[in-house]
Amino acid sequence: MGKIDLTYYKNISNNNPIFLKKLMELFVNSTGKEVEDLCIATKNQDFKGMREMAHKLKTLFKSYNIQKITSDVLKIEEAGKNEIFNSDIELTINEVANEFEELRLEMKNLLAEFNSSPN
Repeated sequence: MGKIDLTYYKNISNNNPIFLKKLMELFVNSTGKEVEDLCIATKNQDFKGMREMAHKLKTLFKSYNIQKITSDVLKIEEAGKNEIFNSDIELTINEVANEFEELRLEMKNLLAEFNSSPN
C-alpha cells in the first residue's frame, strides 16, 4: 500500500472522477514548485517564508494522511516560527525534498491507473 490516502477527497467529492483527476494532476504538476520554494526559503534562512510555505504544505500533506512528510514539514514550520536553522533542520528539508519526489511518483502512478480505468 502506498503512502497517499485519497479517502478524504473521495468523501468530500462523492468520489467525483473529474474532481479526483484534477486533484491528482495538481499534486503532480504544482506541488513540486511549493516544495522547492520551501527548500529555498529554508536554505536561505528566510524564516517567514519557511513558516508560510510549511504551513500551506502541512495542510496539504495532512489532507492526504501522509504522516512522515507532514511531521517533517511541521518541524520546519516550527523552526520558521522560532527562527531556528541548524543541521537538524537542514537534514529535515532534504528529507522533505526526497520524500516529496517519492510521493509525486506515487501520485503519478495513481493518476495513470485512474486514467486507464473506466470511470
